[in-house]
Amino acid sequence: MENSQEKNLAGIGHGKLYRALSTAAFVGVFAAFAIIIFSLVLKWNLNAYLWGAIATIAILSLGLISSLPWIRRIEKNEYKKVSIIFASFIGICVILWLISLWMIVVIIGAHNADLALWFAQMLKITILVSLQLMVATFVGNVVIKCGKTMIIIQAISYLSYVFVDFYLSYLLFCININPTASNPISVNTEALGVLGHAFMIALFVLAVVYCLISNAIIKSIENRRVKAMTEELVLQKTNQQPKEEVETPEQKLAKIKDLYDKKLISEEEYNKKREDILNQL
Repeated sequence: MENSQEKNLAGIGHGKLYRALSTAAFVGVFAAFAIIIFSLVLKWNLNAYLWGAIATIAILSLGLISSLPWIRRIEKNEYKKVSIIFASFIGICVILWLISLWMIVVIIGAHNADLALWFAQMLKITILVSLQLMVATFVGNVVIKCGKTMIIIQAISYLSYVFVDFYLSYLLFCININPTASNPISVNTEALGVLGHAFMIALFVLAVVYCLISNAIIKSIENRRVKAMTEELVLQKTNQQPKEEVETPEQKLAKIKDLYDKKLISEEEYNKKREDILNQL
């Protein structure tokens, strides 16, 4: 029992790989946004390729931050195969966004209208694929965290994720992107149909809100579980430590009498220690 709890408690912490990658990710995000802010404030003249490089750092860092929970599980050898799959999903999303980003950079640099149309299609594909993979990642995270607990919360979460995924995916199909047109982004309201009604929009908002709330609830329950496990293990270790025995006055008197009989202390020392012990009564 104790070994099992110690193993679970050891899995709560973060390994060296996790700490190194998380540090690199947050430094990358901070550096990218710091450069953007300074460039705007100080009016630096950055060309499209420099902006592309800054955005690349930001995308890579954000992708790494998203994959950190799965990297942690891989490092701790927990749900390793599943974690590798979901981390790969995030990697695919990052690659698609980098492709879209550099298509924008090339379009700005070359002023190529045909390439702009290709970019419009690529952007829709990127958003659509990223949406599916990210929803799958969120659902997988809920399954692993909850297991066979909080079934009702899980069920409503999955329904909410599915509805949000369906709504956004269908909405994307109804959006036309044409950078060369006078109106680059337009919505086909006829194709949107019932999803454009106020009731469906309100239902979509509620589903998004529930996804956020359920994640917060699951995270809170997980934190309480970790705290309880830590406190229980610390309490067990404390109870297992041998308690220091306190000698009674009788034992102390017997001890110094034994020392005196064995000529290990003088009569003066014996009388003084005996008097000290009796004074403590």
